[in-house]
Amino acid sequence: IGIEPNFSLYELINYEEQKAEQALNELEIFNAINNYSEQPILDYFEGTIDNIPIFNKKEVNRKELKADLLKYKWLIEWKELYIIVLKITDISLSSKSDKDKIEELLLWMSKDFIYSHVAIVFSIFLFSSRRQKNMVKFKLTDSKEKRHLSLKNMTWDIYYMTTFFRKWRSKSKDTEYIFASNDKTIKEILSISINLAKATDWSLLKKYLTLNEYRHVEKLRLFMMENLDRKFKSSIWSEEYINELIKTLELKLLAD
Repeated sequence: IGIEPNFSLYELINYEEQKAEQALNELEIFNAINNYSEQPILDYFEGTIDNIPIFNKKEVNRKELKADLLKYKWLIEWKELYIIVLKITDISLSSKSDKDKIEELLLWMSKDFIYSHVAIVFSIFLFSSRRQKNMVKFKLTDSKEKRHLSLKNMTWDIYYMTTFFRKWRSKSKDTEYIFASNDKTIKEILSISINLAKATDWSLLKKYLTLNEYRHVEKLRLFMMENLDRKFKSSIWSEEYINELIKTLELKLLAD
């Protein structure tokens, strides 16, 4: 079993350079435990010994690792998911009905942005009678720093689910991936996302949505399948276009 610590390190840093040293400290502890003999740990949990012998930290090139952790301004796909989170949050604050909210979001993805399977499933439940508490923790009354942190945290949740989803879709027959979380919403959204990907349509959603909600998202699904008028596939799509989306949405959500 291989444990991947890098995503946790990136989330700890959270695009704040000053947190890199803390992340390296955590990595040293993780490596020491991960490479430690299993028997003393098992003996401790079974109660046959009272203390775990001190383990030696594995020396790492902190300067080199720090440079690697800070090398990229954005992880692959994180930036796009951050924009989707900004849009979901912006729409969630409007006075529109849930029906209009999910329609606005999915049409926006289809015409003006890109699709994210996991984010679509998340939004279908967010803007439905099955919405769970704290799916969006963003509050306009919070400080600017707390609002920004809420947006980042929500992006990390969707990023983790998306990364696992992609690994699941591309894994070989002799490989399995495990995603551990005590977050009920994350587990349910990820499970439904995977089951939907196994199916040929969205009829699985009938188990969770009201009939009217299901019919509406099915109508939107058919539109998305047929829509060819997409900025993503046009000359408009560029780094400048993406950055402008971030600027516009952040001005609305992070205004002082």
